[in-house]
Amino acid sequence: MIATISRSSLNLEETLSTLRYAKQARSTVNLARVSKNPKAKLIRELRAEIDRLRAEQSGQGGDSLSTMQEILDLLKALKEKKLYFENQQRDWQLKLQLAEQRVREEASALKHTRVTATSVNSKLPNLVNLNEDPQLSEISLYFLKEGETKVGRQGESQQQCDIQLSGALVSDYYCLLVHKDNQVVITPIDKEAPTFVNGEQIVDSMTLNHVDRVIIGGDHYFRFNHPADDDPSKRKSSGIPKDFLFAKAETEKAQNDR
Repeated sequence: MIATISRSSLNLEETLSTLRYAKQARSTVNLARVSKNPKAKLIRELRAEIDRLRAEQSGQGGDSLSTMQEILDLLKALKEKKLYFENQQRDWQLKLQLAEQRVREEASALKHTRVTATSVNSKLPNLVNLNEDPQLSEISLYFLKEGETKVGRQGESQQQCDIQLSGALVSDYYCLLVHKDNQVVITPIDKEAPTFVNGEQIVDSMTLNHVDRVIIGGDHYFRFNHPADDDPSKRKSSGIPKDFLFAKAETEKAQNDR
C-alpha cells in the first residue's frame, strides 16, 4: 500500500488521518480461514451419526432395539436443531426488517424537517458545505439568524457555539458571524487559527458577499449564500461553478503567489 500526503498546512488533518491509517494497516496481520456454516456442520454430523447407527443395526441383530432408540433420539435432536435454526433465521429477518423500517422512518422525518426549515428560512443568508465528493457537497446548511452566530470546536463544553465543527485546527471559539442590516460580517477570533475568504486569509472583520467561499479549520469548505444579493444575470454570466475544486484552486493559487 502506498500512502500519499501533502506538505501544505491546509491538508494537515488529511495528512494526519492518512498517517494514522497507514500505521494501523502496517500492523495488520491477515489470517486465511475457511468460512463454515455451523448449522450445516451440525446437521452433517448428526446425519453421519445416524448413518453409522443404521450400518451397525444392519450388521448386528442383537442390539437392534437399543440402536433403533438411539437413531430415534438422534432424529429428534436433528429435528429440534433444524427448528431452532429456522426460528433464529426468522428472528434475524424480523429484526432486519424492523431496523430497515426504522431507518426509512428516520430518513423521512429528517427529510421533512429539512424541507420545513428551508421553507421557513429561505430568505436568510446561509453557509452550505462544499466537499471534494459531489455526493457529499451541499448536504449541510447553516442558516445565519439575525445577530451573532459563533463558530467553534465540536464538543459538550462548547455548547455556546451555534456552528460546531471537528478537526485538529478548529479552536474552541474560531470565528464570529454577525447578521445585521441585511449584511453578514465575518470576524476571526483565534489569531492562531486562520480563516480564509475567497482564498485569502483574513485578519480583520470582512463583509461577505453572495457565493463567497469560506474555509474554516483548514478542511471545512463553505459557500456563503445571500438570497437578497442573488442576481440571476450575474450567475449566468460567471459560468464557473463556485464548488469545492474552485475554492481549493483559488486558495492554493493565493498561497503560491505569496
